[in-house]
Amino acid sequence: MKHLHALLFAIIALTARTQSSAHRFALDPLGVGQHFLRSYKSGLHSAQQPFIPSLDKEWQAIDSLTKDSAYFSISPSALLYGGGSAGTAELGNWALAPGLETRYAPGNRWSLGALYRYYRERPQDYLSEFADSLRILPGIGYAIRDEFGYGAHYWEGQAGYQAGKYFHLEAGKGKHFWGDGYRSVLLSHNAAPYPYFRITTKIWKIRYVNLFSMLSDISSGRKFSDRRQKFTSMHAISWNLHPRINVSVYEMVIWQARDTLSNRGFELSYLNPVIFYRPLEYAQGSADNVLLGLSVCGKITEQQQVYASTMLDEFLIDEVQNKLGWWGTKYGLQAGFKSFDTFIPGLHFQLEYNKARPFTYTHGSVLQNYGHLNQSLAHPIGTNFREIVFLSRYSSGKWSFLLSALWVEFGRDIGQDNYGGNIFRSYVNPFRKFGNEIAQGDFNRLNMERLEASYDLGVHGLRAYGELGARQLNTSGRIKNEAWFTLGIRSNLIPTLRDL
Repeated sequence: MKHLHALLFAIIALTARTQSSAHRFALDPLGVGQHFLRSYKSGLHSAQQPFIPSLDKEWQAIDSLTKDSAYFSISPSALLYGGGSAGTAELGNWALAPGLETRYAPGNRWSLGALYRYYRERPQDYLSEFADSLRILPGIGYAIRDEFGYGAHYWEGQAGYQAGKYFHLEAGKGKHFWGDGYRSVLLSHNAAPYPYFRITTKIWKIRYVNLFSMLSDISSGRKFSDRRQKFTSMHAISWNLHPRINVSVYEMVIWQARDTLSNRGFELSYLNPVIFYRPLEYAQGSADNVLLGLSVCGKITEQQQVYASTMLDEFLIDEVQNKLGWWGTKYGLQAGFKSFDTFIPGLHFQLEYNKARPFTYTHGSVLQNYGHLNQSLAHPIGTNFREIVFLSRYSSGKWSFLLSALWVEFGRDIGQDNYGGNIFRSYVNPFRKFGNEIAQGDFNRLNMERLEASYDLGVHGLRAYGELGARQLNTSGRIKNEAWFTLGIRSNLIPTLRDL
């Protein structure tokens, strides 16, 4: 018993300095991390996350654990909630997801981290339908259903090395986020974690990221054990033109590990950290999927900022000018506004607009779409949509209140007719060459509202919370209403998007 008490005391001592997983993302909507980034004095490149404490030293103001050159922590990671639903088949919903997180840095150069959580969950009906059709829990990973609900494993791990003053190398399994919005049309934390290798270079006012990753495809009803592999090579350059203005440029290429002619594996030519992918792909005569992106963020004042981004998948100038709705005009757009400490301290707002034309993020080969484990790497709706998102947060002391609302119009394919509403379907045979418009096909209108209140319990990053939610989906005149409430405790925020 004495040894057990000593062990418990050691764990408490190790976790006393830990906090929620803000060291990975500053994406808690209008939370502490984003409040810190609003300032034009921060100097951080907010469109490239997660941050690296040894390279992005300003982030240590938020991630208090990394203020020391050496640290070690072990902390519990937990999600526990119960609640009820109305207008659904399953009247009760609940989750029990215990886990453990550890972080270690022996000095200024090396850093290690790992997080594991096992999910047992019976979520709201719309999430159950999502899991049944795609066999994953959103943002978590492959899920197995039994009579009690769903079971899924979630884990991340990173090993980082600070190679001198300007370079940082990191290998692991995790998520990344590019852009300044609540959503992203570039790269988001929507999908499950994936293996990656990242090189980050920071010189003067420029931050340059090379991201190489391996993704999995389980579309067309494939089992997880029979998943197919594909690879990505991405790079992003972010330039703080002015303390208030940031411009970032992105390029991504996706290719399949093997096809009927060859077993390519990882294409070594894409390892070149400064090459442009489109000319290289053309020179090789390959049919890989190349996408281009651009984002801009302007800080109007210390409290307000505007941002915008675009993803260019494919287009021809002549067809854009003709305005005939050519199927191959594929792009995504985002524009948004954030306001912090509005009217009174602690009251924040965000308004955002997102859209993607039909067939955006798709490819002729289904293995080369912009997705991982049946989820989009960008927006959770995937493609062929327009959306408005409104967020408001008020924080005072240990209390926090978050209101979110979204309005979406999106289109899905009808039977075998390809209207460009599914990124996991080949674009080879579009339903029509011209006359394509957003939300075509099986028309859907989605309204969803959530109100959450949470309280910091002051121990191990635990927060008690309650949520009220309502969702209405109108599919070509067929209306489904759903409402729910939940009460629970959570720690160590894992970025997931469940408002879809």
